[in-house]
Amino acid sequence: MLVVHLLLVIASYLVDIVFSVFEHTASLLNLPPKFFLSFMFASVLSSQMEIPIKRQHPMVTINVGGAVLPLLLASYLTLTFSLFPYCIAAVGVVSTVGFLISQRTKEGIKLPALALPATATIVSLFFFKQCNCVALAYVAGVIGAIVGVDLLNIPFMFMKLEKQHVLSIGGKGTFDGIFVTGVVALIMATLLHYIFGGLK
Repeated sequence: MLVVHLLLVIASYLVDIVFSVFEHTASLLNLPPKFFLSFMFASVLSSQMEIPIKRQHPMVTINVGGAVLPLLLASYLTLTFSLFPYCIAAVGVVSTVGFLISQRTKEGIKLPALALPATATIVSLFFFKQCNCVALAYVAGVIGAIVGVDLLNIPFMFMKLEKQHVLSIGGKGTFDGIFVTGVVALIMATLLHYIFGGLK
């Protein structure tokens, strides 16, 4: 019983920490915490929804939770915080890294889990005096992953895909490449903001 009680206490602390990080992240993005959490849940729940872009073989779709919703939030943050000038450089770096480290297989595209979030966070820190680097980390992570991991790999994947397979932008194996990249980059940048304070 003592062990169970201890585990419950630890779990409750971990939940509190997670929610605190999400609330702090939402405040840095000027978003209501409830909206931000709802957005995260909506992205996960809609990760199985695909919108067809090209119906002929090879069929191409775009995933709602893995690409459409993250792109909408990235666009909103870009406009809200006037990130466009900084996005060009940040997205360029992240997409280049994403393209170079992505592994093309018959099942889809695979890449190291933390490579792109770390890249997006590090690049965004170069602009911490000029803009909201937390928002920039998310935008660079999401758009950089879509461009570098998905779009630039389309010609190569067309040659590898078998007839029954569908090329999904932001879906299948790359849901974690885009959605998780954006979220983890946000968390990394938020933690750095919390630790070092002076970041915008």
